[in-house]
Amino acid sequence: LEVDMCGSNTIDLSSVASVGDSVSIQNNYETEVIDLTSLMSVGGGFSISSNVDLEDLRLDALESVDGPLSMSSNSSLSVFSVPSLTLVEGSIQLNSNNGLEEAYFDALETVEGQLRVEWHNNLQELYLPNLTELSGELYLYYNYALDTVDLSSLTEIGSNLYVYNTYELETLILSSLVKVNGSFTV
Repeated sequence: LEVDMCGSNTIDLSSVASVGDSVSIQNNYETEVIDLTSLMSVGGGFSISSNVDLEDLRLDALESVDGPLSMSSNSSLSVFSVPSLTLVEGSIQLNSNNGLEEAYFDALETVEGQLRVEWHNNLQELYLPNLTELSGELYLYYNYALDTVDLSSLTEIGSNLYVYNTYELETLILSSLVKVNGSFTV
């Protein structure tokens, strides 16, 4: 499923329950709302990028992504929330979403790849309280306003843990972390 350079204010895909392949929604410069309220599963990667006017992304039912999940350069989106997502069979990358203030992965348990959160001017809160398994590295880089990161259920990181140039970080909750299979750099 690809939506590229749509001139619509709203992309309404609210009836779509699953996509057997990848989802890519990009370069929709006038789109303020992307409604994927019923989407439960994606059979490949999931990418939302360069939707500069996007203010409302509805992903209430999304449970699994069978590939990487990427959110980049959506400069007007202030909150990213995937409350039902439990599994990403690839990496998660949040990159250069300069209006983003909060990111919530409330039910996420497993990431079969890296978790990269980088280049955000306004991101203050990152919540992944139920993430237990991260097979790749944890990479928090140049998040200028990031104050709180909740990874309270994470027990093991499959590679490195890096926290760079995240100067406002006051709370990094890793209370269940037992093992890092690589470097630990904060």
